[in-house]
Amino acid sequence: MIFPKKPILQDWQILDFIPQSYPMVMIDTFYGDIMNATYSSLLINSENVFIEGSIFSETGLMEFIAQACIVKYCYLNKTSKKTFSSKSSVGFICKIKDFEIFQLPDIGEHVYAKVERDFSSYNMATFHVTAYTYNKIMAKGYYNMMII
Repeated sequence: MIFPKKPILQDWQILDFIPQSYPMVMIDTFYGDIMNATYSSLLINSENVFIEGSIFSETGLMEFIAQACIVKYCYLNKTSKKTFSSKSSVGFICKIKDFEIFQLPDIGEHVYAKVERDFSSYNMATFHVTAYTYNKIMAKGYYNMMII
C-alpha cells in the first residue's frame, strides 16, 4: 500500500472535479497519479453524514470510492486532454462488480482510495478500486461508471 505525502488538491479545490457539495463531499485530499493509479483520502470525522455510531458506514465508504473515481477521471482529463475525452464531472455508477467490504474505518482514521483505470471510452470507464487505512484493506472491487 502506498501512503502519498504531497497532495495536488485539497479541501475546496476538490469541488472543481466533483458535482457534490458539502456535506456530501467525501474526499478531502487528492494526490494524483502515482505508478499508474491515482490516490485520494478522507479523514473520517464525527460530523460526517455517513457516521453510524463511531464507524464510517458502508454507504459512506462506497460514496468515497465513487468520488475518488470521478476525481481521477476529471482531473486527468482536465490536465492531459489525452487520458479521457469527456469534459464533464458528473458520473453515474452503472455497475459495481466483485466488490467486497472487509472492514469499516473508525472516526479519526484516514481512509485512502487507490483507483486504477481498467477500461475507458468516450463516456464510460471501469476502475479497479481499493480502499485502505494505514494497516488494513477496507474494500476492493470494480466500479463501472458513465460520465456525462
